[in-house]
Amino acid sequence: MMAALLLSAAFAVNCICVLLVVLPKLNAVNADSVDFSQWQVCLGIILIIALAYAAFGYYLFQMNENVFKNIKHMMLICVLIAITVLLALLTTLAYIHITLILMVSLLVALLINDKTAFLLNLLLSLSVGIMNTDGTDILGVDAFAVMLSCILGGTAAIFMLKNKSKRGNIITAGVFGGAVMCIVLLGAYFVASASAEHIISTIAWVGASALLSALLAVGSLSVWESLFDVATPARLNELSNANHPLLKQLMAEAPGTYHHSMMAAALAQAAAQRIGADHLLARVGAYYHDVGKLRRPQYFIENQKGGENIHNTLSPLESASSIIAHQKDSVKLLTKHKLPSEVIKIASEHHGNSLMSYFYNKAVSSAGNPNAINIKQYRYSGSRPSTKESAIVMLSDCCEAAVRSLGDTTQEQVEQMVKNVISSKISGSDAQLASSPLTLSDVAEIEKAFIKTFSAIMHERIQYTNSQEKENSR
Repeated sequence: MMAALLLSAAFAVNCICVLLVVLPKLNAVNADSVDFSQWQVCLGIILIIALAYAAFGYYLFQMNENVFKNIKHMMLICVLIAITVLLALLTTLAYIHITLILMVSLLVALLINDKTAFLLNLLLSLSVGIMNTDGTDILGVDAFAVMLSCILGGTAAIFMLKNKSKRGNIITAGVFGGAVMCIVLLGAYFVASASAEHIISTIAWVGASALLSALLAVGSLSVWESLFDVATPARLNELSNANHPLLKQLMAEAPGTYHHSMMAAALAQAAAQRIGADHLLARVGAYYHDVGKLRRPQYFIENQKGGENIHNTLSPLESASSIIAHQKDSVKLLTKHKLPSEVIKIASEHHGNSLMSYFYNKAVSSAGNPNAINIKQYRYSGSRPSTKESAIVMLSDCCEAAVRSLGDTTQEQVEQMVKNVISSKISGSDAQLASSPLTLSDVAEIEKAFIKTFSAIMHERIQYTNSQEKENSR
């Protein structure tokens, strides 16, 4: 319902802007009288645009439901539509032939997905084309040439934007899209036998528009990312940089946790790639999932470096409470540093509501009566994983910790441990993957990816003879 209202508002703004441009041109051509045919033209324009919006909305509802149900995405689309048609209106009234449709196509491809960008490019190309009418013919040479150039130029730019993890590629895509627009306009005007002066001036404006669109897309991307809380590949790529303040702090103050996070990230990325999930999001989520341990790094065994275990001096409940708290601490710290909500969700879900069985059993053993212990106090307070990426990070986190606890081990033991850990998460009373969209086939592929990655990370060193070692040391 909200998506339909947002699209209706965008449609109204679009129609108003188009009519504010077209009506004065119609009046200028028919200065002596304003006949009914002009209003017929306006009604026809509204109907054409309405049909285009209906098709766009229907496509999102039927084929791209994740976008249609995402209010932030729909708000972003409608805001970009409004900006495009308003800028087209202002530039037309100021006799500046600049169109920033490429900027919108690039931003939607980066912030949402390519399919939505293609459809939105078609929608806006129609409106921008109509706004370029000369008043004598709504779909005349100028309108048709601009519309076709916007459609093909925007499509080319989106196709060129395959590597979205680097912001510099946006410029390349924008320039390529602009070149396609210029070629299309050149061909259309040659066919229409337009004057050389008109061709040169139009192509110059289009080239300038394309370059400006690319620069504005790059310059404003971080604003849109923050404003609408979108984890783009470029933003995730930047967050994976080891120089990020949180990762540097984790490396310095909790080196064991940092190493664990890196290993879990390698597992998560391999598994996500294998099942077609967002591998960059899974990797970054694994990097940051345990940053809450910075509050009490020595409470976690990977940071104790063989020293005294602080839990020997605490009660089971105190130990459980201090460890359970790291999940909420991670969320607070990531929120403070303004990381994307998708990364924060992974941190909040990577333990689900699982039971800290070691401390719970220890407490039961000390009390001598299970009824004397409140089991809820020994459970994490998070939600079970709700996305593929959250589920993958949960499995990679548990498997990495479990395999590390084996110490020097064999490939067979590693494989058995991975199978046991994954099995415990999908079956039994504590099935943590019950709310995730992973299928059994996905889980089987994740298991294979983990075993392959562990094999690469923990491969056995080749045993050299003394003579070989001497030779290699030279």
